Order: sequence, then C-alpha cells, then structure tokens
Amino acid sequence: MEITITRDSPVPLRVQLLNQLRHFILSRQWPPGYHIPSESELKRQLTTVAQDGFATGERAAKLLIKRIEGDDSPPRQEIVDTQLIIRASTAPPYGCTR
Repeated sequence: MEITITRDSPVPLRVQLLNQLRHFILSRQWPPGYHIPSESELKRQLTTVAQDGFATGERAAKLLIKRIEGDDSPPRQEIVDTQLIIRASTAPPYGCTR
C-alpha cells in the first residue's frame, strides 16, 4: 500500500492525496493506529518552492525597525529569491501532450 502520485493526471495533487488517504482508511487497508506517511516521507515526491526563510525574515525585521524609527515611506512589494524544486508531483498542463 503506497501512495501514488500520477504526474499526467488532470486531477490536482491535493485531490489525488485526499482520495488515496480516504480509500486506504475507509477500506480498512489502514486500520486504526496505522502509520500514515509523514511530511518528510511525502515531501520526497512533492514539487516545492524553496525560499531562504532566514534572509526573508531578516529583511522584514530591518524594514520593521525602520518603520518603528519613523520611516513613513509607502508600503512596497519586494521580490524574494525562490527555487522551484520539481519532483514526481509535477505534470504538464491538462490536455498537453509530451
């Protein structure tokens, strides 16, 4: 009994996970007390966006300190560096053929 993510499915990842979890629980393939896969077990399959949380927090803290010290410049939007980590959960757009 393994959770399977289908990359080519038009069904969104979260719905695939929900349907599989529901099936395993309701069919009693996963009885009470069964170990449901942890985040660390699932994250090896899930596409994610990585961000440097420390750098983002540091920048936010500096802006907050400036605001506390009297900076009344209008709010602004800042771009945060990100990295897309593609794993098994990424599929081409629905209807797109490879």
